[in-house]
Amino acid sequence: MKKIDTTQIVDPTSQQPFTGKSLAFIQQANLEVIGALTKAYLGTDYSATQVYVIERCRKVGNVIANGYIFYGGEIFTFIGADTTAYANVPVIKFQQPYDSAIDPVLFSDGVNKYVHELPQFYIDDGVSGSTSYGDYDDVIFSGKNPTTYYTPAGGNFGAMGVQWTGPLHTYNVEIYIEADVSVTYITDGRLGATFTIKNLSTAGFYPAFCAVLDNTNTSVGKTRTQRMCATWRKTAIAGGTNLEPWVSTGQADQHTFGNVFMRITEF
Repeated sequence: MKKIDTTQIVDPTSQQPFTGKSLAFIQQANLEVIGALTKAYLGTDYSATQVYVIERCRKVGNVIANGYIFYGGEIFTFIGADTTAYANVPVIKFQQPYDSAIDPVLFSDGVNKYVHELPQFYIDDGVSGSTSYGDYDDVIFSGKNPTTYYTPAGGNFGAMGVQWTGPLHTYNVEIYIEADVSVTYITDGRLGATFTIKNLSTAGFYPAFCAVLDNTNTSVGKTRTQRMCATWRKTAIAGGTNLEPWVSTGQADQHTFGNVFMRITEF
């Protein structure tokens, strides 16, 4: 990487001036290193004209979250939006405001100037394909983009309370769920619960991927609680497929789920 040679400085007899070119040199060095690392992370399919999500930016319902994206070799802030009232589709635009908390800066010539740039991409209501950066649905979610949800107790339920909206491109997903399963028995039995995933595009369920059980018999009227956890992974899910994780006991006993934690990660 680019570096400034400081070995020729001899304080206080031979001091090196720090010029605008020196500052640009340092900034360019940082950009090159960050760009090289990110491109290696994205892999051989990297394109300089494609918007890649580095962190967050996930759409839940009609709300697109803030986050960070990579475009043209640089990382940028990404400003999301509530798209509920949009007449068209969420499109990606670019703007470059200045940091009003710092600017303007008084230069040596007595002129105030704006220099602290905040380049950022943002979501706006627009016609599909109307910007050079593409629509929100065109972005590629790179690596792992976790979204965490907490859900209160309450019987059979979709663990998020709402569906998880999958991207339009083919994707791989990992879903990790933890929950405290509490059962008050109306019949003698054992504590048990299952995790499964509902495909909202087909209204069908994937096979249950966890059945954590406490095989100790429990008498009528007694309550047992057990922490359970499981991970579900599936590759090559069709684009546009929305998922809803479910937890259930499949028993007639009175049961609740508490302290639910779920993490969804694309990989």
